Amino acid sequence: MNNKFVILGVVLVAIICVVCVGVYTLTSPNGSPSRESPDFVIVIDATGAKVTVPYPVNSIVCLSSVETVYALDAGDKITAITGMLTTDIKEVLPPHILELPIVGDTDSAPNIEKIIELNPDLILASERLSDENRKIFENAGIAVIEDSSTGDRRNQYITNLGLILNAEQRADDILSYEAYYWNLVTERVANLPRNEEPLVYFEWYTEWFSTGPGGSYTKLIEVAGGINVGENATVTTPQLSAELIIEQNPDIAIRMLDYTSGETLDAFQKLHNQLMSRPGLNNLKAIKNNQVYVIKSTLLVDRDLVGLLYFAKWFHPDLFMDIDPEAVHAEMVEKYFGTTISGVYFYP
Repeated sequence: MNNKFVILGVVLVAIICVVCVGVYTLTSPNGSPSRESPDFVIVIDATGAKVTVPYPVNSIVCLSSVETVYALDAGDKITAITGMLTTDIKEVLPPHILELPIVGDTDSAPNIEKIIELNPDLILASERLSDENRKIFENAGIAVIEDSSTGDRRNQYITNLGLILNAEQRADDILSYEAYYWNLVTERVANLPRNEEPLVYFEWYTEWFSTGPGGSYTKLIEVAGGINVGENATVTTPQLSAELIIEQNPDIAIRMLDYTSGETLDAFQKLHNQLMSRPGLNNLKAIKNNQVYVIKSTLLVDRDLVGLLYFAKWFHPDLFMDIDPEAVHAEMVEKYFGTTISGVYFYP
């Protein structure tokens, strides 16, 4: 009788093991993936969806994140890309990536038929991908991850991709490199009293369009030791007014340049001059003290570490005399992509 129970117990254990084989499960409280078996990995993306991805991944359609996947040494797994890649992304990617099939301009307008025909293991997209299109891909048996390599999601996303792509050491190297500088900035400004933090007006790609509580650009301002003019706005992307800016009288003004505005030095100078000469702003501290800067969007998105270093240097030059953001940018591009930077990224 006892032997029967022993045999039954062994059989039950064997069945449980067979059922469990083939899946990496989420076991940590913070949602980080953990490895338990060689056939699948499960991650939670930015939408909160639990996504089961076949392991190893052999083919990826990059509706976004092509730069990140390549930085993780997984360029050979990319099978298709979108057509609306910025100049900065194109400059760091090799020709064979840029010659891959184009499956739409952006993830908000993918070529569904072509993607399904390619039958990739995984689609990477931002949250611009519609719920309807995501469902179509999932119904076709394709795993879909909507996430971002910018802002608060960057570390978790790179960690997830490192596991999915069997590039955990590479992911750790990238995150450790970036954490060094984030921590350096945080530590140096940690004890500054509020009255020693400059008031900063940040402007997106159109006049008065700024950043509010919870915005990724707000985070850069605050971590670098600044105070955001829009800190009391009710939305993350507020439309401010000339009257508010004049009333607040910021110490520093920063204008983002999007690649669609042009990428030459003339484009930077044009935006700078427009802000400096905008009617009614001539008495702002930022303008009177020539503390108006233009920075390229690339340094505020996938390479926001570099943007943070520029902000810190502009806000507190005495604290960051030893930091050269341009040199760090060049080092990052060499480390991640094995190439060099070119072009204009900030002005003056």
